[in-house]
Amino acid sequence: MIIGLFIIVGLITGLAATVFAFLLTKKISNVGMAILVLLLSLVPCAGLIPLLVVNGIATNRLRNAGINVGFLGADMSVF
Repeated sequence: MIIGLFIIVGLITGLAATVFAFLLTKKISNVGMAILVLLLSLVPCAGLIPLLVVNGIATNRLRNAGINVGFLGADMSVF
């Protein structure tokens, strides 16, 4: 029972991470790259690589715009 619950929570979390990675990539890049990240993020351990790349690109764009980005993200009061 508990193991089944962990599996369901893990699948929901993985699906949410995939969707959010796709949406973020679509905002900072083109749709083709977003689809590539979507497909790669479905692969279990290898999906971390596209997530880290997209995160790095988004962080660099924010820092280049003069927005301070810390460990937990950007300060939302700036926006």
